[in-house]
Parts: sequence; C-alpha cells; structure tokens
Amino acid sequence: MDFTTLAIVLFISNLLQITALIVQMKLATRYSGTGWWTLGIGFIALGFLAMFLRALPGLTAIGVFANNLFFVGGHILFYTGVLRFFELRERSRGLVVFLAAYVVVDFFFVFIYDHIVWRGSILYLTIAGLSFLTASSLWKYRPRLLEASSNFLAAAFILHGVVFVIGFMLVLLAPPATNSPTASNPAQVLGILDGLIATTLWTFGFILMVTQRLNADERQTRKELELIFYASPDAVILSRMEDGYLVEVNDGFATLSGFSREEALGNYSMDGLHFWKSQADRQRMLDELSLNGTCKDLEFEFRRKDGSELTAVLSARLVMVRGQPHILSVVHDVTERKLLEIRLQKQASTDVLTGAANRRFFIESAGYELQQAQYLNRPLSVALIDLDHFKQVNDNFGHTEGDHVLVEFTRLCQQNIRDGDILARFGGDEFALLLPSSDVTQAVAVAERIQLALVTSILTTGNTPLEITISVGIAEMRRKPETLDEILARADQALYRVKASGRNRVEIYQEAVPNL
Repeated sequence: MDFTTLAIVLFISNLLQITALIVQMKLATRYSGTGWWTLGIGFIALGFLAMFLRALPGLTAIGVFANNLFFVGGHILFYTGVLRFFELRERSRGLVVFLAAYVVVDFFFVFIYDHIVWRGSILYLTIAGLSFLTASSLWKYRPRLLEASSNFLAAAFILHGVVFVIGFMLVLLAPPATNSPTASNPAQVLGILDGLIATTLWTFGFILMVTQRLNADERQTRKELELIFYASPDAVILSRMEDGYLVEVNDGFATLSGFSREEALGNYSMDGLHFWKSQADRQRMLDELSLNGTCKDLEFEFRRKDGSELTAVLSARLVMVRGQPHILSVVHDVTERKLLEIRLQKQASTDVLTGAANRRFFIESAGYELQQAQYLNRPLSVALIDLDHFKQVNDNFGHTEGDHVLVEFTRLCQQNIRDGDILARFGGDEFALLLPSSDVTQAVAVAERIQLALVTSILTTGNTPLEITISVGIAEMRRKPETLDEILARADQALYRVKASGRNRVEIYQEAVPNL
C-alpha cells in the first residue's frame, strides 16, 4: 500500500471514530470535554488528509505544514478535553503561546529552511511531550470512580508518547536518505502505524471513561434518590403514568395516608386506595406532566384511609423505569397551614367579640355589591342599628355582661337575615346590615323581624332579664350612581331621627319637605 492510500485509509478510520464519539457525546451532554476529544480526533483526521497533499505538485510544503499543525493541534485538544472532563480549566494563555511558538518553528523548517530531520525531530518531541502531559493529567486528576478507564487511557497516551520518542531517535540515528516528505522512512512508517492504533485506543478509552462516569453518576443519583425517597418526611410515590399503578411508596406516604406500604403497593391510586379525592385533579397533574415533564406545588385534595380529607401540594416529574414512563411525586401536607390561613382570613374580616363582619370587610363587600346592583339595576339597602341605652347595661352589670349581650344580639340577627346579607359591627353597640337585592320595604321587614326576635327571645345577664330594644335607620340605593358613603350618610340621618324621637323604631330615610 502506497503512502497516499495509507493516509486516506487512516482518514476514513478517524471519521468512523468521530461518529462513535459524536454518538457518545449526545448521550452525555452534561459532561464537558467530550466535544474537545471529538474535535481532537477530527484534527488528527485532517492531519492524515493533509498528508495526501504532499504528493501533489506545488502543494507539498503546504501539505507538510498543515499535517504537522493538525497533529499538534489535535493533541492540545485531547489535553484540554481531559481537563474539562474532570471539571478543571486549562491554562489557555500558555497553550496559545506554545502553539504559536510551534507554528513559527515549523513554518521556518518547512518554507524557509526546508529540513526534514529538524522539523521531524521537533514534531516527534512535541507530540511525545503533549502525550505525556495528557497521561499525567489523567493520573493526577482522575476521580476514584473513574480509575480503571483513566488508567487505560493514560496508558494509551504513554504508549503513544514512547512511540514518538522512538521516532525522534530514529530521525536522529537513521535520518531519511532524501529530504522529500513523500519518501518512506522508518520514523514515518512507525508514526503512521501508531496513528491507526493510538486513535483507536483513544476513542475506545474516551467512550469507556464517559460510560464509566455515566454509570457512576447513575449509581450516585440512585443512592441520593433512595435517600430522599425513604428519608423524606413527605409522602414520596412512584407510580406508573399510564394507569396510576403504585410501584413504590415511602414511610411518609404511610404516615400521610394511613395506608401501610404493603397495602399501597400493587394498587391503583384511583381504583384501589382512592387516595385522590377527584379524578379531575389527577388528570390535571397528568396534563401538566405531558406538557412540561414536571409540575411543581400544585394544590390538591386527598383522602386518607379513614375517609378524612387533607389538603396537600404536589410536585412531580416524569422518570423512565424499565423503558416505561413513571411519575415520581412528592406530596406535602398543608392542611394545618390552610386551616391557619382560613383562621387568619376570618380574623382579618370578622369582629373578634361577636363573630360578625368587621367594618373593613363590610366596606369592601358593600362596594362590590353596590357595583353589581348598579350594573344589574337591582335594589340594595343599608340599615344602621344601635342598641338603645346600651351604656346602662355596661354601667349596671359590667362590660363582661355587656359583651355577652352583644354576642347574643349578633346571634339573633344572623338567625333572621339571609345568607347573602352581611351583618357587621362598626364598634361598641353600633351595627350595620347590608341587604343586596332588597328595597326599603324588604329592609324594613328584616329590621322588624329582628325587633320581634328581641322581644320573644329574652336576653339575660346573670339571672336578670333585660329588655333590649333597637333603633334602626334604613336607606336605599338611588337609581342614579352614588357611593356607599352617601347611602350610609342617609341611613345615619334616618337613625338620628329615630333617636331624636324616642328610639325603639325603624325609620326610612326620606327627603326633607321644605316649608312653603
């Protein structure tokens, strides 16, 4: 086989190796370095292709220069790739200076002072040095889990370096008979044979090291997942995506659901344990997973073994188990938090003593109802209520008994109004009643019903019965747009007239008739 044909065979061999490395690189995209190795083999392939130019008239010197430069550049890329794979950084400035120096020297001995011995000696020593440097990095920085593959690859680079040391010695001890770059000589033959063997060993070593790291990372990930799975206080569930079949659960699931691990495994989340309160919730999770592959902090209702319900947030992601899509879910119980939120929300909107709405909630709700009434052309009325002479109750029986009367009065009111009506305590013995979809006639009926309840349900303090009466001022929303403050002001005027005329009455606001 002639020199040119051999170079083409080596080029094709390198292309096959590049293909294998690209496939491996696609499988291990999270690792740095693999692309540098692939590019390094590519440079070696271009170096062998450049050898083909040596036989072409007028391109011999260019072929020699490109051949040497690609070979050296490929070894620099191998060294860089090893460091990057071990998550280290190369000294870029030093490598650039080194490569620039080599380019200058090689250019001199190719184009200015054409001398095959000098340029051959420098090439062999440079490649040998880079090979030993790469092998040293593999031994020095290799993780314990990659020891076998790193040692194999380091040995391949050591062997390659030794071969090029021998080539250097052959160039000096048995120099070529001619200065022609296309003439065969022992050092060149040795280098070409080594190129075929070395690139094959490197490719195998690179793939082996990546595969070993993938396996090591998979084992580490499995250990971490198992630690999270079994040590997590939250419920962790591995289920089949297709039908919800429970593959594995942790102790947190048993604590949360009341089902033991033995009871859970082998069941279907919907049909067996009925853990999901609603199948629509599970479908919502599946839709999110199908779209994004993950979901986070979705709030759902679940059902325990004893039938009690709980609120929890669920985070999940798709994982492949034996080639089938599975769902790894973490369920965190937030029932207590939700109850606390409800209590806090209630505290923020209700009067602490009586349980009626507070002024703030009344104003917000009344504002919304007023807008709705104006938009839908529906009536709306507001009643302001005062307990008559309530100060005497506090003075004669104490504030504790007075508070008791306020609580009982609130209870009577709540029993005599509709669900959509809002009773609020504005302060002291002052109450407000919002009556959506009620005109003044209906509002008066509600107020008189409360008055009657006070008469028939005798309030007491200790063993002493109390005669409690109320004064009520009512105002209805006018047809023209107006604010809540305007309605309240008119109701307050009606209430003032009740108090001025003896109390214990219901008064509707009416416009004053001017004296003629």
